[in-house]
Amino acid sequence: GSFTSGEQIFRTRCSSCHTVGNTEPGQPGIGPDLLGVTRQRDANWLVRWLKVPDQMLAEKDPLAMLLFEQYNRLAMPNMRLGDAEVSALISYLEEETARLQTPVTNRGIP
Repeated sequence: GSFTSGEQIFRTRCSSCHTVGNTEPGQPGIGPDLLGVTRQRDANWLVRWLKVPDQMLAEKDPLAMLLFEQYNRLAMPNMRLGDAEVSALISYLEEETARLQTPVTNRGIP
């Protein structure tokens, strides 16, 4: 398929635990749905979390600890993502959020 690199990384590395804008009622994912995450989180925090979640949990980062508690104390694994992969992933999440959160009334109007 013609996926962007970010989507490719998401599908191969992230989609076993995360969705983007797919909130089936009564079906909470293993990890949080990532729709809008780039708008809710500080960019520097997000980059670091994607790269070294294990380190951030070890440091007891308050937000990391909160997510850990919220999602059954299941730690996000360090996926060994490089800078380019992290950038591609964040771009993909931003694009998906923009696509899915566009008010319906504006669809198809430039």
